[in-house]
Amino acid sequence: MQYFPSLKEFIFPCRINEKQAGGRWEKGGWKMENLPFTDELQKRMQLLEEDNQRLREQLNIYKKIYDNLPEPYILLDENKKIVDANPAACTLFETNFETLMNSSITEFLSLTPPEVFEDQRMLIRENGMLEDEWLIRSKNGLVKHIEFFSLGNILPNIDLYILKDVTARKRLEFERFFHLQLFNNIFNQVIDGIVMFDEKGIIVNANPAFCQYLKKDKNELIGFPIQAVLAGDDSSRREEIGRILSKAPFIGEIQLKSGEERKVFEISTSPNVYNGLYMSILRDKTEKYEMENELYNIALKFRNVFHGALDGMILWKNGLKICDMNSAGKKILGLTDQDDIHKQLDWLFCRKGNKKDFFRNVFLELHQKGEKRFTMDIETADGKVRTLEMTSKRDIVDGIHLTVFRDITERMKMEEQLRKTETLNVVGELAAGIAHEIRNPMTSLKGFIQLLQNSISGYAMYFDIITAELNRIESIVNEFLVLARPQVLQFYKCDITRIMRETIDLLYGQAVLNNVQFRTHFAKNIPKIYCDPNRIKQVFINIIKNAIEVMKEGGFVTIEIKKEMRNTLVVAISDEGGGIGKEDLKRLGEPFYTTKERGTGLGLMVSYNIISEHKGKIMVESDLGKGTTFFIYLPILQKEELEE
Repeated sequence: MQYFPSLKEFIFPCRINEKQAGGRWEKGGWKMENLPFTDELQKRMQLLEEDNQRLREQLNIYKKIYDNLPEPYILLDENKKIVDANPAACTLFETNFETLMNSSITEFLSLTPPEVFEDQRMLIRENGMLEDEWLIRSKNGLVKHIEFFSLGNILPNIDLYILKDVTARKRLEFERFFHLQLFNNIFNQVIDGIVMFDEKGIIVNANPAFCQYLKKDKNELIGFPIQAVLAGDDSSRREEIGRILSKAPFIGEIQLKSGEERKVFEISTSPNVYNGLYMSILRDKTEKYEMENELYNIALKFRNVFHGALDGMILWKNGLKICDMNSAGKKILGLTDQDDIHKQLDWLFCRKGNKKDFFRNVFLELHQKGEKRFTMDIETADGKVRTLEMTSKRDIVDGIHLTVFRDITERMKMEEQLRKTETLNVVGELAAGIAHEIRNPMTSLKGFIQLLQNSISGYAMYFDIITAELNRIESIVNEFLVLARPQVLQFYKCDITRIMRETIDLLYGQAVLNNVQFRTHFAKNIPKIYCDPNRIKQVFINIIKNAIEVMKEGGFVTIEIKKEMRNTLVVAISDEGGGIGKEDLKRLGEPFYTTKERGTGLGLMVSYNIISEHKGKIMVESDLGKGTTFFIYLPILQKEELEE
């Protein structure tokens, strides 16, 4: 507000000069001279001066208010020039008063075409006022959203604009609109069902996925009580709606009607998400449940097959880590359900560690070829030695491998027994054929040698050698005859230690000649057993003679007799010879197989047969360079049990 009329103009609104007025203007006021109405005029002037002072005071008040108003005010002339502005406007335009007074409003307008501004001015002229919006760019380049209220011709050709910065509000409104639009997009496009309902359970909104779940149109669902779409009886529905409409978030499962079907849904309900409304997000788990049920049935069938199989089965991972083992496998390996099976596969099958390298090489080959069949002897958890036939297949499931095994110990024994029986049959037939043919010439040879020995002198050494070799041939023939005509065993209750002592006395001379000594360890209170003493003695003679003959440098033959467990006697005969290799151990007892230079192998074969007829067994342990031990196991049985 720049223009204020002077007191002179207030007093003399008409144009008069000093002479006409009867006076002159001097500093400090109007000097009246020779006027008849001087007193009256002076009073009038005084009143006017007082009014003028009052107006000035009011104007100063308005000026202070104008300058201190928080809303920006500007005055624009008809040329769009800013002719006045309060400090708040300077702050809004981010410039000082002087710069603002030299500016046109169009310098600050952003994205507002000139014709739009002109249209606004026309509306102000027509209506005297206008409310509208501008986008302005301040001197610092910041774009602001402005709402304005304009009063036209507040002074001649001057318009008043009251401005309001609504940038923050507009931004919030935009963000709210954006978020609402985003929510609507998510609400309508998400594959999970979403439903919103009030505190009474009345549906107010539902997305397409929820409508599809219930096979209903959205218009059908709006205003529909959510309780009506719950499956089940009234009691269960009341319980479900009580949980859903609680003041706390709810996560669980519900059943909804889907046409004529019932479907199971996972549900997550949040209270007061907007204006007191509830929102539930639902996911159809029906197919998942059916698939899980089908997978469970498949897994159950697999486990039934797995644990019902007659062969042992082991599932294991890379690194030979056991995952699972079926019941047959535990039984074969001597394990119980309480034993921890989640160990290394090689630990399970190689308890003594002497076959770990072999086992790992087998599974290295399995890794390369994908499948491997092999046979190995193992020691089970209960201390028994078993022969297992094993088949392993890699990656039956990604990263899971299968090993199937069966105990073929008895089958191997039967096959070995059958092989030996067939060999015995062949040997028996051979013995029956040649024994008779050999004995007759042998008798003649022995008779003539004796005649020559008595009639010719000087060849005693040669005659002795011939006689010894004939005796050796005769013993071999006798062994053949034993194989050809097995003798019937005669069982008597005998003292094994006495039979062993008689055997030692019998072989003592041969032992002394070979620089061999006997060491005996007989346990006390060894019970008597039913046996054929002559046949048992024959076994002892065969094994001890072999022990003496293998120790060319002499040594000790150690004999131990003890009771093992409740009903078994064990006779252990050990030598200090060179030992027997693993491959040779497997063939002991076969006819004509021997490790001695002049042996036939028939002696051990006969010994094995004799102990087998006593329902016992012979086992051999040997270390190369250290010696060999024969273990003879004889059961403590009644006579009737042996004769059976």
